[in-house]
Amino acid sequence: MDVPEYIDPNMKTESSYDLEEINIRFKNIEEMLKQSIEKEQPKDLEENLMTQTEVPTTTNTPEHMKQEELAPSMSGEEEPGLTPVRSVTYKDSFIEIPYFLRDAFLLPQRFKLSERFLLRLNEEQQARIISELPASIDHLHEKVSRYNETHTETFFHELKDFIDEEIRRKRLIKSRPGELFLFYDGDEIVVTEKFGEKPINKENFTGAPALIDQLNEDGIVTVQDLPKELVIIGKYKSVGKGRVDNFFQQLKDLQQKSIKETIEMD
Repeated sequence: MDVPEYIDPNMKTESSYDLEEINIRFKNIEEMLKQSIEKEQPKDLEENLMTQTEVPTTTNTPEHMKQEELAPSMSGEEEPGLTPVRSVTYKDSFIEIPYFLRDAFLLPQRFKLSERFLLRLNEEQQARIISELPASIDHLHEKVSRYNETHTETFFHELKDFIDEEIRRKRLIKSRPGELFLFYDGDEIVVTEKFGEKPINKENFTGAPALIDQLNEDGIVTVQDLPKELVIIGKYKSVGKGRVDNFFQQLKDLQQKSIKETIEMD
């Protein structure tokens, strides 16, 4: 009797809502129902539930808008992980924070114009993760010295870009399961098995011998050992943004070389 080979079931967890997220969605619906009953506008509730909204977005908010109206929207159409869980406001605008980013690290290097501002805030144990941000960041700059309102405004706009990029990456990873990516500055590289085995050495990467030495000392000896968030290598001594840019470009060149070698072998 022939017995078919056993194959582990694919649970497809990426397409399911986390239990906590489901609870948040139910609470949002319940809150909308309460507000609708109080305002005697059941028709508006039905329209809101049927309307699909994109998350997260930065939206202008009228000055007279009540605080409860700043609560996360609930359309019923969000992908798993994208349910808005809270809003971060700055003056008359707000950003909706999706569930999967509720406790995301705000890596200072991801914020080009606000890196120093975030580093100073981190020293005061502020704004290290998204959940540490207050509901309104109008006075965020007042938590550290020598920074002003302009820095807070710049950070707010970069926070929106950060969230948009994280959503893009989440959708990309979901659409290409099993693939390894290296992300940097709105771009990415797919790391195949062969490419991942390429050594991180001074032959493959020129112009930054000190960086290669430091990576190797930390056990990063092949491409697949590199951090998914490549901007992290900027933490090494004497490694600025220009050097990381150059390293990423050499990675892309090495990837193309690896692809060419694979084609020639076939």
